[in-house]
Amino acid sequence: RGLKRPDVYQHAELPDCLVVAPWACADMQLTKHEREIIVDAACGAAVLRGANVFAPGVLGMMPSIQEGEWVSVYADSGRRCKRGLTVPFVDPGKVFVGNGIMRMSRNHLFQKDLHPKGVAVEVILPASGVTALEVPQPLGLLQNLPSIVCGRVVCPRPGDKVIDLCAAPGHKTTHLAALM
Repeated sequence: RGLKRPDVYQHAELPDCLVVAPWACADMQLTKHEREIIVDAACGAAVLRGANVFAPGVLGMMPSIQEGEWVSVYADSGRRCKRGLTVPFVDPGKVFVGNGIMRMSRNHLFQKDLHPKGVAVEVILPASGVTALEVPQPLGLLQNLPSIVCGRVVCPRPGDKVIDLCAAPGHKTTHLAALM
């Protein structure tokens, strides 16, 4: 990507937490491309947290976009884009979330399969500067800071019985088990 590695440091208050800082936006040279992909708001939020664009999140794209091309990804925060849109989306709720490389054809996303799966856009430069990370399972566990804080607030002790009634992605239960 041509960017320096982000800073990694131990959190001052959470000894079992390493923080990966975002890239400096000035270093990223984000250029908006003419070829645009419109995604739903949830997908846009995920891109800002370092995720790729997965097929179910794509709402619209210009018919001329080909696999392998650079595209700019925009989130529809106002929820006004109709699935399958083929013309430029002009809306005050359109928010730029990053740039990436198209990995699926329009045909695959909107015509071939009613429920497409997989990576539609490999996000190379998210507008937030947050980098995507893959950590081998025995070495660590990726979590957002609020999920880490939850485990510390519960403060489990060995032998405690904990029931996670809000089990969802975030690895809070795994973190609780490690703390016990």
